[in-house]
Amino acid sequence: MKNPAERLVERLIKVAHEQIEAAKEMDPIRLEEATTLRRDLLFELELERDSKNVIVTSRLEELAAELSSLDERLMALLTTVNNAMEGVKKTLPIKTYGANGRMKR
Repeated sequence: MKNPAERLVERLIKVAHEQIEAAKEMDPIRLEEATTLRRDLLFELELERDSKNVIVTSRLEELAAELSSLDERLMALLTTVNNAMEGVKKTLPIKTYGANGRMKR
């Protein structure tokens, strides 16, 4: 029988891959869905940890290291996407209101 914590971390890894793909495709809906699922899985893992039934195996340590690596990749990707979007926003015309309350063109 597989360690419940290992199963949860395996699912977290799968979701992290989904987050990375969504970020690459700049798909905010998929990214949000994957992030919500990941948050739920992390909560389940926290409950498992708090039950004191977690057995730390070498496989669990390997999975945790893989997840950590994916997290670093995801953060780097999100930073790159965010910086690219900031650059695009700077090139867009700024719409503001004039003294008469109408939108300037």
